[in-house]
Amino acid sequence: MTRPGGEVKRYCPVVFIADALTFETTPHTLLAVTTGTLEELSDEEYEASIEFGREFRTVPVGVHWIHANLSISNMDFQDSSEAASGQPDGVFRGFDGEVLT
Repeated sequence: MTRPGGEVKRYCPVVFIADALTFETTPHTLLAVTTGTLEELSDEEYEASIEFGREFRTVPVGVHWIHANLSISNMDFQDSSEAASGQPDGVFRGFDGEVLT
C-alpha cells in the first residue's frame, strides 16, 4: 500500500491484543486492531479500511494468516474484517469456507 505522496509503507498496519476476553472464553480469540489512521491514508483508503470496523476478533492461527497477507499487500485489513463480520460470532476463521485450524 502506498501513502499519499508515493511513500511506501514499511510496517504491518495491525496489532493483535490478548485482552481479558481472550483468557475468559473458548476458543481463546485475539483482538485484531488496525493502526491505520486518516493522517497516513488517503480518505478513500481509510474509509475502506474501517468499513467493517477498526477491530475484530480472530482465532490464534488467524494471526499468522492476517499478518502474512497484510505484510505482502495481498489483502487489506478490510478483507479480514469483512470475513469476521460475516461469521455469527464475529470471529475471523478464514475465507470462503476455509477454516483455519
